[in-house]
Amino acid sequence: MHICISHLTAAVLYLIFIFELMGLRHEIKV
Repeated sequence: MHICISHLTAAVLYLIFIFELMGLRHEIKV
């Protein structure tokens, strides 16, 4: 089973999108 890097990147972007909706990014200073 090979996991494509693009899938991992998409998963990370998806998590960031969730954080954006939850407004947690305002608390986390990136």
